Amino acid sequence: LQVNRSIALAVDYLRARQSPDGTFPFHVDAHPGGATALGALALAVAGVRRGDPALTKAMARLAEVEWRSTYSSSVYLLACE
Repeated sequence: LQVNRSIALAVDYLRARQSPDGTFPFHVDAHPGGATALGALALAVAGVRRGDPALTKAMARLAEVEWRSTYSSSVYLLACE
């Protein structure tokens, strides 16, 4: 029960930090798309459904990223799984 509550709080936290365009705008210069990919992955692992607007917006934005960082690319691949 406490674990489920913690997961729900984490999902709420991520939703609150996601930009209206679907990105998670952190470390954009060093790792373009990395934070958005990590946010999308975290939402998916937390059980957010594929059709959820937060997840679909993030994935749509990730489709536009020019991958220049191994970190960002790797997290994106995990999120696509």
